[in-house]
Amino acid sequence: MKRRFIEVEVPPDKCIHEGCLVFSEKIGLDGEVVKKKVRLVAKGYTEIWGEDYWNTYSPTLGRDSLLSLLAYAAVQDLEIHQMDAVATYLNSDLTEEIYISLPKGVLIHSGKVWRLKKALYGLKQAGLEWYRTLRSHIKSVGYVQLGYDPCLYVRDSDHFTVVYVDDLLVFGTKQRIAKEKKELASVGRIMIRYRTRLLSPVQRAR
Repeated sequence: MKRRFIEVEVPPDKCIHEGCLVFSEKIGLDGEVVKKKVRLVAKGYTEIWGEDYWNTYSPTLGRDSLLSLLAYAAVQDLEIHQMDAVATYLNSDLTEEIYISLPKGVLIHSGKVWRLKKALYGLKQAGLEWYRTLRSHIKSVGYVQLGYDPCLYVRDSDHFTVVYVDDLLVFGTKQRIAKEKKELASVGRIMIRYRTRLLSPVQRAR
């Protein structure tokens, strides 16, 4: 966790944003609580444009692009597999200089705050920072980002990947689909950094 922040003295000329704890429960199929979770989030509504952030947009995959790819995959008999990245925002490199104070229950030395190195849920720019981090990783393993849809990455005519926030669809031949997934999950340390889950193949109607 420490690689995501630095504990520093309160800077005199910086805005200090508040953090808060959000508690939630995961309910099982039988209605019983199977897991209790707590998450530290930032009160991003106090961020100031031009000081704490500049942009907040994050592109998403176009509907026409997805339908075209699915049709192409059906014609070429390509495999389609899904990958899901977990805790994505917490692994996103943060561009801006953001400081937060911690709520009661989180240990910190008196007079100290956190300077964030990674994004937190609640920050206005968190979605954009995740998009940039994931884009950098996908390109580093040999994919090329297409200009007409920024969420479509191509290696060759039979191997490409599309992104929708933290979900990836990986298209490829039966012979190479496993290798494609392994590269996306591990070469850039995504398996470690984002705890990517490899899910079963997407079912295709015949």
